Amino acid sequence: MVLAVLGVGLLLIGIVAVAFGVLPVPDALALGERIAPVLGFVVAITVVAALTTRAGVFDRIADGAARLGRGRGPVLWLLVVAVAVVATVFLSLDTTAVLLTPIVVTLARRVGLGAGYGLFDRESMIKFWVSYRVSDTLSLESTLGQVQGVFSGTTLWHVNLQAEPWSDQRFSPFMGIGIGMFKNIPNQSLVNFQPTNARLADAIIGARYHLTDRFMIRADYAIYTAFVSDQRSLEYRAATAGLSFFF
Repeated sequence: MVLAVLGVGLLLIGIVAVAFGVLPVPDALALGERIAPVLGFVVAITVVAALTTRAGVFDRIADGAARLGRGRGPVLWLLVVAVAVVATVFLSLDTTAVLLTPIVVTLARRVGLGAGYGLFDRESMIKFWVSYRVSDTLSLESTLGQVQGVFSGTTLWHVNLQAEPWSDQRFSPFMGIGIGMFKNIPNQSLVNFQPTNARLADAIIGARYHLTDRFMIRADYAIYTAFVSDQRSLEYRAATAGLSFFF
C-alpha cells in the first residue's frame, strides 16, 4: 500500500512537471519510451513474486535452507549465493533479485543469534544462542554457556523448545523447556578433583523487547537440573540478560 501511494505521488509529480514545462513534452515521451519496457517487466515479475509468495514457495525454500544451515550464518550465506547463481543461469539478473529477496527476508525473520551475560548460582556466566522460528509462536533454540567459578569451570549446552504467544508485540514474554549436557571441571589445585559429565534438563522463562525489527534485548531466568547419577541430581539457577538479532 505504501509503495502504491508513493508510485501515484511520483506519477502526479511527473504530470505536474510536464504541465508547467519543467519537463518538455518531447523529453517526457522519450523518457517514457525508454523506461516502459523496464516498468512492464517490474510489474509482471512483481505479480509472479506475489503469487509465488502466496503459494508458499518462498517459505518452503527458506525452511530447507534454514535446516541445511542449522543456524550457521556463513552456511546460510553460501546457500543463498548458490541459489542466486543457479537462478541467474536460467533467468535474468533482475528476475533473480526480485524472486530471491522474499527468500532472504523469510530467512532473516526466522534465524537469530544472541549473546548474554549473567549469574549461574552466583558465578559469572556467558552464553550464546542460535534460534530458528518454526512458527509465529514456537521456536527452537540451541544454547552454549560457560561459567567460570572460583573453584571450578562449567560448560553446558542445551536445545530448547520455546513458546512465545505474543511474538508480534514489542514486549514479548516466552517460556521453554529443553535437554542437553553439563560438564564441570574443578580446579586442579583441589585435592581429588573429578570432572563431572551429566545429562541436563532445563526450564526457562523470560521476555524480549524489540528495539527495532531486527534487534532486541532479552532477559531470562532458568532452572537447570544435572543428572550426575541415577540416584543424584544437582539443581542450579541462572539469570541472564543480553542482545539478540535476526540476520
